[in-house]
Amino acid sequence: MVSNADYKRTMLSLVDRSALAPETVERAEAAVMSLPLVVAYVIVDIDLTERVPNTNYFVFPTYDVEAEYARLEAGEPGRVPFSYVSMASVKDPDHAALCPPGYSNFQIMTLGPRGHEAWGVGTGPADGRRYRRDATYRERKEQITSQLIEQAEQVLGPFRDHIVHLETATPLTQERYTLSTDGTSYGLRFSPDQTGPMRPGYRTEIEGSFSSGPARRPDTASPEP
Repeated sequence: MVSNADYKRTMLSLVDRSALAPETVERAEAAVMSLPLVVAYVIVDIDLTERVPNTNYFVFPTYDVEAEYARLEAGEPGRVPFSYVSMASVKDPDHAALCPPGYSNFQIMTLGPRGHEAWGVGTGPADGRRYRRDATYRERKEQITSQLIEQAEQVLGPFRDHIVHLETATPLTQERYTLSTDGTSYGLRFSPDQTGPMRPGYRTEIEGSFSSGPARRPDTASPEP
């Protein structure tokens, strides 16, 4: 069996814990996932191909990036720390499926806090929670979407009044479609205690069972579970 789910989901949800050593379960429970993403997908009824170059934009409102990461790690909701703007239709202007002629398609991305509480819900879609019409969730999603647009306008110029399609994917969206732990897109966090030989390997202690989630080189020694 090969699991393409993340390490925590594999070990704590897909595998019978009685088949694992207590140390393995403890390690999986203590593992920390990468911070999840929030992405706004935008289409406007103006052509930006002549206004902006074929590039990506990084918008940092503050130089204190470490403080923003600390806030995210603490699970504080509400403020977009920084954003990344990717111009899909500028990169591929001849792709008819991106948007009609005279329109522009781009994405605005940022990091969000882990967990469900930051979005006003106690559990997530992996546990069957129906969240999309929750008032607190919608309010926080709209707040972050507005901030993403505001940051993108700093590099693209005003476009809010030209939006014809806007859809924002949150960590709960990611969890809904992929069942990823904490709604992350990138698996386990790359931190000193989860990198190199400290990162779980692709082999599990169950014979014939492998996990692709940890993403560690197979020839790197791993500590005992």
